[in-house]
Amino acid sequence: YTFAKKVKLQWKLLAVIAICALISSFAGAACLSLIPQSVLRPFVFVMLIVIAIYTLVKKNFGQVHTEQKITTKMLVLAGIGSLAIGFYDGIFGPGTGSFFIFFFIRFLQVDFLHASALSKIGNFMTNLAALSFLIPTGHALLHIGLMMAAANVLGSIVGVRTALKYGSGFVRIIFLILVSILICRLGYQMFVTG
Repeated sequence: YTFAKKVKLQWKLLAVIAICALISSFAGAACLSLIPQSVLRPFVFVMLIVIAIYTLVKKNFGQVHTEQKITTKMLVLAGIGSLAIGFYDGIFGPGTGSFFIFFFIRFLQVDFLHASALSKIGNFMTNLAALSFLIPTGHALLHIGLMMAAANVLGSIVGVRTALKYGSGFVRIIFLILVSILICRLGYQMFVTG
């Protein structure tokens, strides 16, 4: 909501992202028991390292936003990316926001600020879809989840206002810090705790 008030968003593009993320995340949640998390963790670990290195090396990555006319190719790319990332979020989850942001910058040619705004709708829909499967099947810890949701909303309000104030350069730094933290966390889980 805050991003929508300040950042010009393409509603047709948002609709494609939302629908594809919703459908694939529900499918991912339904497949949750089929793929062990231990199989996905190394893949995500490597992908996050690649994203961090790419973002670090490409100094202009995500710094320039190009106003573009929405084309069929752009909508198809957004749909494919949202389907893949949505499925991943439904089945595993860590780093979903980072994957969305990286994908939107790399393939839709937007800056970090616009990519962050687009990722919000994708992340919201993947969470909504996964919960719509996990709550009825008794796999959600609602009392913990609701406390986390409240904290998340407060953090998001502060984060969005900070991003809007300081721009894409600042968001890029935060992005790299958070991806690095995720890499350390996944590395610790894989190599230390097993």
